[in-house]
Amino acid sequence: MEVNKSARPGVKGLGLVALVTMAISSSIGAGIFDLPATVARAATPGAALVAWGITGFGILMLALSMSHLAIK
Repeated sequence: MEVNKSARPGVKGLGLVALVTMAISSSIGAGIFDLPATVARAATPGAALVAWGITGFGILMLALSMSHLAIK
């Protein structure tokens, strides 16, 4: 966490980078928790299972790719 150097002396605050990363992470978090409800409302059970299967396969491939890169 970086400290805002333009603030009053002795008062710590969040800098621009910390604030931007907090905004991005809260947007991602909101999307993660909202997605299952949206899929459940909009799709039939079969389509939702296919979507979860495709997503799970994609995440598995991403994890294996990162693992492969970490080994090199």
